[in-house]
Amino acid sequence: KAKANNIFLRAFEDCVKSIIRNLPTDVTKREAAQAIQTIAQQLNGDYSRLAYVNEVIQARIWEDEIWAVGAAVDVYEMLARAIDPNLSIPDLPMRGPYLVRNELMRSCQSQFQRMMTEADWSRRLTSFLGQLCTVGNITSTTPGIALHVLDSLVSSLFLNPNDNFDHLVGFLMHAGPYPDGQPQLQTHLAAQLLQLQDRAQELKVSSRLAVHGSVQLRERGWRTEVMD
Repeated sequence: KAKANNIFLRAFEDCVKSIIRNLPTDVTKREAAQAIQTIAQQLNGDYSRLAYVNEVIQARIWEDEIWAVGAAVDVYEMLARAIDPNLSIPDLPMRGPYLVRNELMRSCQSQFQRMMTEADWSRRLTSFLGQLCTVGNITSTTPGIALHVLDSLVSSLFLNPNDNFDHLVGFLMHAGPYPDGQPQLQTHLAAQLLQLQDRAQELKVSSRLAVHGSVQLRERGWRTEVMD
């Protein structure tokens, strides 16, 4: 029986790898939803299988920047909608789609903490985290978490090397409007931008201009179409 279970598990893992690795950047087509539905149906109420699916998605995020920005969040959303709403695990007080969110956030936290110890940040990860700064999705992070990520990036000792500053600005463009929509967080965000302006004085002219542009963008309600 154990051998048979191993065979079925390997078949499941091979299926997941094949589906996730072959998903296009445009996952709005019906075929993509059907593929994710296939994965969800094969979870068989097993949380460890969901954890494996998350690992495969995260692996592709790290490998493929375009897919990380253009498709990964949608894939998580489709998985959350397709999963059995009664799937549960004894140690966690949540079910179904919220288990998808839990796996996603746990992975993001782990990978972000690791990245912050490195001198060369991941554009794939910062871009993906920015995509999570939305309202109304099961995969949405919280404004407080967005501010925490921004705090960590702005105060990092590794802000200057490589393209790290550009990664920070890219995250800010996605994440800035999110906490700014919460009156109790606006002062904190303003303080972060002031700190970023101070730190940018140590950097090249283009970096200082990027920060100035971000401040202007915020003053205009983050509406890029009215920028000069």
